[in-house]
Amino acid sequence: MIEQTNTTSDATAETARDVDRVAQALKQEIERF
Repeated sequence: MIEQTNTTSDATAETARDVDRVAQALKQEIERF
């Protein structure tokens, strides 16, 4: 159970990082125009 929770939170952190990266990339694209 604990391992499953850790894996889930790790995956969530990874997803949050990816979302943040995409958001920053979009922000740069918008600022370029």
